[in-house]
Amino acid sequence: MFLFLIHAALAFNFSDATAGVLATTAKQNNIQGQVQFKDGEMRLVDAHQQARPLTAGNENVSADLDALEDGDFVVGQGDFVNDRIVLHAIEFIGLRRLLGRWLDRDNNLIFDFQNFSNATIRSVTGVTQIQYALIPDQANRWTIFLGNQSAVVIGILTYYQKTVRIDLINSQTGAIEKTMRMQAIRP
Repeated sequence: MFLFLIHAALAFNFSDATAGVLATTAKQNNIQGQVQFKDGEMRLVDAHQQARPLTAGNENVSADLDALEDGDFVVGQGDFVNDRIVLHAIEFIGLRRLLGRWLDRDNNLIFDFQNFSNATIRSVTGVTQIQYALIPDQANRWTIFLGNQSAVVIGILTYYQKTVRIDLINSQTGAIEKTMRMQAIRP
């Protein structure tokens, strides 16, 4: 059943989906970059390697930023205030600690999170290329979208040190369809 869900539902065009995520609003700027901690301060390093102090514009963003670590990636909406970034909304994150290979022994699967948006799933029937996106939910818990060109599945990803759990959710009922428990695989 799970492989059917993955193969049948992992066909979502992420380039179309993220186009709306990256649109500029009249009042706020698109903000994206890698999180860096330096001298006890959170900074965001942009594509030009410019690092600016990063602060939250509200309590929800503050809680989401608290869950991030050095090297994580953030896309959101915010303002530049006195050479600082004030982030008002987080639309997408990438977790550095998720990158790499993860083994799900129960379902005989290997997930390889190659970067902050692409992954492969290896099973006895073959390899499936997918794209994924993480959206903040609560501490150490994120909503995850897994997809490819024809469909998408939604789940809740929970991270515990070197263990990841993904609960795949039925979008019609909200019920958990499948749970995957994965352990990090050392290179």
